[in-house]
Amino acid sequence: MRTETTRRSLFGAGAGLMLLAAQAAGGAKAAELDGELLALEAELQALEKEADAAAWSDDLNRILDRYWQIADRIGAIPARTPEGIQCKARVLRSVRNMLVVEDESDHISRHTLGLVRDLLGEG
Repeated sequence: MRTETTRRSLFGAGAGLMLLAAQAAGGAKAAELDGELLALEAELQALEKEADAAAWSDDLNRILDRYWQIADRIGAIPARTPEGIQCKARVLRSVRNMLVVEDESDHISRHTLGLVRDLLGEG
């Protein structure tokens, strides 16, 4: 059996190396292209914890006002990487949870949650 190097095999090997490089660079690329989204998500998560701790104190309105400002800002920023898309999916789930939507019979809520689970790999 003779092994030949063909253009097709070289292309396949090159494509595989490119995928590995892209995967390795994923976090760095996400930080570069979607850094603002990821930073805002971290701020949003911190505000969620503050809101839980504040319960019904006077600080709660200030915290929630800031939460909704950040959530709106995140919604306006386009995601440029898979990590950015997943970030926006997590934020969508967080926003839905903050709205305390209990009725899953709503078709839009069910489909939105299904899409969020798909994007986050939660099946």
